[in-house]
Amino acid sequence: MTAGDSKEAYGQHERANACSLQGEQGGAAEGGTAVGSFVIRCQAHHDEALCDAWRIRVTYVQGQEEMTVASWEEAVLFMQQRMKRGME
Repeated sequence: MTAGDSKEAYGQHERANACSLQGEQGGAAEGGTAVGSFVIRCQAHHDEALCDAWRIRVTYVQGQEEMTVASWEEAVLFMQQRMKRGME
């Protein structure tokens, strides 16, 4: 596989993902896609009382918004909410 082949495969993968996003969430503007950038920082707290609790900080780059959560599910929910808002 050459560099050109992998670029083509990547492009096909991105187009497929864009189509599935539009189908699931009502889509962005016709023919458009929503792209969001997030920075995720994870820190494990080894505390016997908290049973190894996590601290996850999620930053939405475009909106310069940040949230600290205790579970991956909460982090994903925050990202989904920001992406839906960007597609409206």
